[in-house]
Amino acid sequence: MVITLALFSFVKTIYFSNDVIGTKIIIYQNNYYVFGNVLSNAFVIKLNQFKTAIWSKVIYNVNISDAVIYKDTIFLFTNFPFFSIIKMDKDGNLSTSITYSSNESFDKIFFSDAFGNLYLTSGNIILKINHLGRIMFSKSLSNVDYCNGTNDFYLLCRYNFQDLAIIKIDINGNILKSKSFGLYNSTFPIKLFRINGKFYVFSQYSDISNKYFIFIASLDTSLNQVLWSKIYKPVDNINLYVSSVELIDNKFIIAGNHFNDIFFISIDTLGNLLFSRKSKSLALEQNPKIFNNTILFYNQDSLSIFDFNVNDGSSCILDTILPLIIYNISTKPFQNISINSSDYEYSILDYPISEIDISVYENSYCKVSVSEKQSVNNFRNFYSLNGAVSNCNLKNFKIYLSKGKKILKVK
Repeated sequence: MVITLALFSFVKTIYFSNDVIGTKIIIYQNNYYVFGNVLSNAFVIKLNQFKTAIWSKVIYNVNISDAVIYKDTIFLFTNFPFFSIIKMDKDGNLSTSITYSSNESFDKIFFSDAFGNLYLTSGNIILKINHLGRIMFSKSLSNVDYCNGTNDFYLLCRYNFQDLAIIKIDINGNILKSKSFGLYNSTFPIKLFRINGKFYVFSQYSDISNKYFIFIASLDTSLNQVLWSKIYKPVDNINLYVSSVELIDNKFIIAGNHFNDIFFISIDTLGNLLFSRKSKSLALEQNPKIFNNTILFYNQDSLSIFDFNVNDGSSCILDTILPLIIYNISTKPFQNISINSSDYEYSILDYPISEIDISVYENSYCKVSVSEKQSVNNFRNFYSLNGAVSNCNLKNFKIYLSKGKKILKVK
């Protein structure tokens, strides 16, 4: 009898003493940068390719809403207690920060870079930031809120507190086109993609029972026709709260919360379901964020990171299938809408920002797959406990796996 041990990628867990929210994960130059908030402070953690911490920083008295790495510089955008633009180098050294005072406190969300400038949305406000972190312009749009954008300057917003609006702007913030559509129930914008001459709109849908599910639509880029539109809801009728959507290998990966579990599902560009998975844990899990094939999520008292197979959803976490019902739904027709733009003023505020090194406790665990049908010679690379990949002589080998405080020996 031949037993094949297939070792999936590690789940890495980073422990905190208080509730923690992961806001983003970025893979840059084969390193992982984890961003988030704990209480009234922000943190940035750099991990190597094996997800082992290189450095960890806490930034006092701010909360991060988004981050981007541009030309080896980390830009952090905060939404509490003020709007701050913080610059760090890729080794975690704080270089400069600028804080602005305003009457709005929406999340600052990065959507594009052009000619050395960064573009953000903040509710119904568009901001242009130069490489020094200074605001070049800020424009407020009428009748919309909760906007987010694409790299080619299309915005997806909520219009009149119910419908969805797609707005085309130029690099100076001028409005070139604006149209609305939506369902006959309220919808909330999540993300917009423009691929091969089509738009793909992802939004949160609320039905008559006030349950939240997923509404996705494909549109032509002239914004005259809805090519298809579908609702995705679980068989058990429990809310699906979406927290992240990414395009990977021409497939959409959608992640969010299903009761106390996280879920991650995949659809193709026709809306067909490719896989649907959810975690199977007794712990509270929330707010998954995706970057490439990596998911960052809150796990009871910690942050956990794991990789998954984008083709079938297989991963290292204990999971199960999330049964979904998918059905077509009709939408309202497109309408031309009038969106006005006006300057919005931010004033510079003297607000000192400082950081300190911290230590994080890490743990790793894996699941294994045992098959009697596959040849053991098909598997050459295995992970040691410190995350390094090593080649094993598979004719006679021992592999040690850590799981909690137990050590398992496979022979």
